[in-house]
Amino acid sequence: MIVTDPSTRVHTCDDDDTSPGDGCDGSCQIELGYDCTRTDSSTADVCIENCGDGITVGSTWACDDGDTDDVNGCSNACGIVDGWECSGGDSTTASSCNEVCGDGYLHVTDPNTRVHTCDDDDTSPGDGCDGSC
Repeated sequence: MIVTDPSTRVHTCDDDDTSPGDGCDGSCQIELGYDCTRTDSSTADVCIENCGDGITVGSTWACDDGDTDDVNGCSNACGIVDGWECSGGDSTTASSCNEVCGDGYLHVTDPNTRVHTCDDDDTSPGDGCDGSC
């Protein structure tokens, strides 16, 4: 029997295997942090991680800070922006990104939101910009 009415489906996905961790679990339920789509009824679902939801569950994304802005270290494609470092991020916590200090650039140009007030291409104190920028 093929069920075509989404409101009566027991399974929310079917990727032709019962392996967890690929977006569709062994009970054919979409896993947290994924979207699954099917092009037609004769093919398996294709599941991909969501970018911008603050959940990093697989190895697809370098970071996911919970938004799709490029200005805070994690890009709208969930990659780390040049001049930033990102850490953390799992199924319950978004990635945290910070500007790199000592690379010679102020990556956040808005003085109201930037953390660093200077960056003179080193982290040595006594030269007008201290070691924490």
